[in-house]
Amino acid sequence: MKKIVVKVGSDVVVKEGKLALRRMAHVCESLGILHASGYRVLLVSSGAIACGKMAVVGYNHASVIDKATAATFGQGDLIRYYKIFFHINNFPVGQLLLSHDQLHDSLLRNHILGMIIRAWESHGIMIANGNDGVNPDEVQLDNDMLARMLAEFVDAQAFIVLSMHQGLYTADPTYAHEADFVATVPHITQEVLAYASSTQSPNGAPGGMRTKLLQIQRATQAGIPCYLAAWNADLLNVLAGKAGTFFPPQEKEVVK
Repeated sequence: MKKIVVKVGSDVVVKEGKLALRRMAHVCESLGILHASGYRVLLVSSGAIACGKMAVVGYNHASVIDKATAATFGQGDLIRYYKIFFHINNFPVGQLLLSHDQLHDSLLRNHILGMIIRAWESHGIMIANGNDGVNPDEVQLDNDMLARMLAEFVDAQAFIVLSMHQGLYTADPTYAHEADFVATVPHITQEVLAYASSTQSPNGAPGGMRTKLLQIQRATQAGIPCYLAAWNADLLNVLAGKAGTFFPPQEKEVVK
């Protein structure tokens, strides 16, 4: 079984406070092609807070309660449209709302892994997100970390992070038009980290490119090949090294 974890950020699935349905549909179609090619996919999707905050009267970006309330409003719409788009290709969809603590509990880890495997055996797509609505700690954390932890947890053969850009650039291409595209990053060094902005996403979600790179670094150190690509990239081409940025797995140090 070829296992892949794909992370999609809120800047991809939400535009101006509303779900970006065209982008979501394209991502679902791409993941369906991966599935048909023999891969089993675990999707980690942000976006619940970003698409739910418009429903919170007097929404305060600094309020954990407001963010959690927004997540409860937004998560229903998020999963509803994912179900619609995946059901076009007859994929059943499962939902996992997780906390980071659950992945550190051995009993819960085994239970969660069992559900993911059964979903894959049923030719389904499992969608994970932080459980922002009931766990205030999750609101302050990011799904890049959750996705990386899940990639290690399921022993994924690849970890793909989808964003609004084609991959990694030497500066933010939105503002620095002279920025150069980087096709392969053998090692994530301080120089590479300096390429990334530490600012939040346009939707105000935690993280940013620097956070993505730090989690990719952790995944490569765990022996997982990683890819950073655009939301509309051909994912088979990404896995073949023909699109996006490739981060090869690092050799683990042998303790003598």
